[in-house]
Amino acid sequence: MEILDKTLSNSFHSRFEMGTKQKTKCETAAKGVLPLIPRACLAVFLIFSMSHCSRDASQRAHPENSVVKNAPVTTLADFSTPTASGETPDNNDAKAPSADKEEMEKPVGGEIRNDGGLLVPVDDSFVLRVELTGTLLDTLLKAMPDNLRVCRTLASEAEEALHFQMDTRKQMSVGDVATLVFKEGGHNAVARLYGVRYFSRLLDRELFAYYFWETNKPYPEYFDADGVSLTPRLKRPPLREYQRIGSLAGRNLMREGVFFLAEPETEVIAPFKSKVLRINWLPKDKGDCVELFYEGTGVSAVIKGLGSLSVKVNPGAVIKSGGVIGRVATPPAGKVGGFRYLVRSGVGDGAIGVDPFRFHMTTKYTLDKTSRGFFLSVQQRIDSHLARLDQVLSELGDSSSGQF
Repeated sequence: MEILDKTLSNSFHSRFEMGTKQKTKCETAAKGVLPLIPRACLAVFLIFSMSHCSRDASQRAHPENSVVKNAPVTTLADFSTPTASGETPDNNDAKAPSADKEEMEKPVGGEIRNDGGLLVPVDDSFVLRVELTGTLLDTLLKAMPDNLRVCRTLASEAEEALHFQMDTRKQMSVGDVATLVFKEGGHNAVARLYGVRYFSRLLDRELFAYYFWETNKPYPEYFDADGVSLTPRLKRPPLREYQRIGSLAGRNLMREGVFFLAEPETEVIAPFKSKVLRINWLPKDKGDCVELFYEGTGVSAVIKGLGSLSVKVNPGAVIKSGGVIGRVATPPAGKVGGFRYLVRSGVGDGAIGVDPFRFHMTTKYTLDKTSRGFFLSVQQRIDSHLARLDQVLSELGDSSSGQF
């Protein structure tokens, strides 16, 4: 899923600037009432105001530190028939693959009657544990058959988060156990996956992924338990400042390349000295495009979906390394901006696709000390949700019985 709604992250990682703005409001209020306060009380008033604002900023920046409330526990097999209020669907229309007519998708926790897993509500989120009986999507649909779009979103996001830890197309197998921490609904999104704990029988180990939005970064990412991004950075990318690569789940990187998320008007550059082979041979409604030959490599690259090309980019022109190729287009409403980048061996329509990660090679990205502190708060909250589910499993009895 290439759309990543920034507003959703407030539940687990509110922007620190919100606290700063609140602090500024308090300072402004203090200035307005200064003439009315005796000088003897001024110091006390200011100390109280700043203390209150700082505490509020801390709570906004770290909502993860609040105590996790133990909400009622429910197994998917034991959901009761929803009440009148519980029957109210969200605004997302969903159609089951075998349905004859379109039905409104029920909220998570609606009428579900099967033993496909264990669902534990915690605060305003859910923790779902399932044992794979097929693909991850098929397993989730068995657990929550009335939540088609939620299941699709969770499966896609989980496979995306695990993509570089395992081959999700070949190494996910029956008997694996997936535990997902998620929140239903939000602005322009069906659900947001905040954490993954996945036990792979083939690899014989647990894999973890934590959703985190780093301060001053345009997009969120998934990180491992050590604060290392689960998506490695391309060396010498076609951007001056690496931002984020869109969803890789289920994609053939040799054929489809990668989608770089970037803000409108961001400059796209030639990562190597390049010769322009052709421009704008694709339909105009797909944006501007260019094919480059990276001199001395035997490799060409196609960049498409741009908003505009530099006036210097014409067939036969040589672009120096770091030279501007074009700019990112302004996306349609509700979509995220960016461009597609393909690497190929040879030139023209007969060129053979190459995995961009193999050609460019990669480097790991680790959070800095400041961001690491925020990340630990998020990680601890997600881990507490997972611990709550483990506690429920223990209370229910033998967690290896296969019932849950």
